[in-house]
Amino acid sequence: MLAARRALQEHLPIDLIHDPSLDMLLSLFVTEVEGVAMGAAELATTTTVGPVTAGRFIKAMMQAALIEDRDDVIALTEAGRAAVEAAMEAAAAAQATREHVLRPRLRMLYRRDQLAAARG
Repeated sequence: MLAARRALQEHLPIDLIHDPSLDMLLSLFVTEVEGVAMGAAELATTTTVGPVTAGRFIKAMMQAALIEDRDDVIALTEAGRAAVEAAMEAAAAAQATREHVLRPRLRMLYRRDQLAAARG
């Protein structure tokens, strides 16, 4: 997923496709697999935004319990790792079935109807 995001950035305007938190989560996942530690400053460089904005995203991901600071090393929490793994599996499954591409509007309406029915 990270490689695909980088490939998109080579061909599309960066301000249309950047997602700093996703870039950082994927980067943390990759570095964890490789056994490499990353501090907040290094993590900020994995995205397309400046350090101040990256810091806000890091703080938001910490508040969401996706990442944590372990002695100046930013790491995925168990929940964060599980979420990234689930997202990657869902993305792979979506590419295999093409379901998410073929009928996005119908799925959106179906979900809206499900939520409305649940509310009563």
